[in-house]
Amino acid sequence: RAQSTVPPDRIALTGTVTVQTTAVAVPGARVTALDSEGRAIASTLTGSDGSFDLVVESEPVDLLVGKPGWPYGGGVTEPVPVSVTAGHHDLTLPPTSTLSVTASSPAGAPLPAHVTVIGIDPSPPHPALEAFGTDPLAPGVAAMWDLDVSGAGAIDLEPGSYDVTGRQAAFSTSIG
Repeated sequence: RAQSTVPPDRIALTGTVTVQTTAVAVPGARVTALDSEGRAIASTLTGSDGSFDLVVESEPVDLLVGKPGWPYGGGVTEPVPVSVTAGHHDLTLPPTSTLSVTASSPAGAPLPAHVTVIGIDPSPPHPALEAFGTDPLAPGVAAMWDLDVSGAGAIDLEPGSYDVTGRQAAFSTSIG
């Protein structure tokens, strides 16, 4: 990541998010800084190497970390805040699982499809870790995504008991 200059009236928070048991980087995790009132004041996604950079106005702050399909630390249903001051901070997430899905026709040809994972998410999204502040999924839906024409895909999904449904995706094309 490119280094940036931090104004003298601001505080830089940097760090890396890794898997708790393996120290493997977690790309795409959201790190959010909360002020003393619990309000989100800065947020970012980790880079491909798990690194993050935040700039805040004052310290101390609490950091929250999470990623869809990943459990929160400590086996709880909400992220656990970590109190920090300026500097570098290593954060961890417990390991997760991956759900792989393949959709094909009766003749074995790959099909694009819409996949829905039904079940209770053990670590539901937290508003401070959502890009728009709300969970876009209906209650009882743990994940949804579309498979492309290869008919195959995978997502991170916490260990648990789920039902997986799929339906062939409908596509329309307009040429003009």
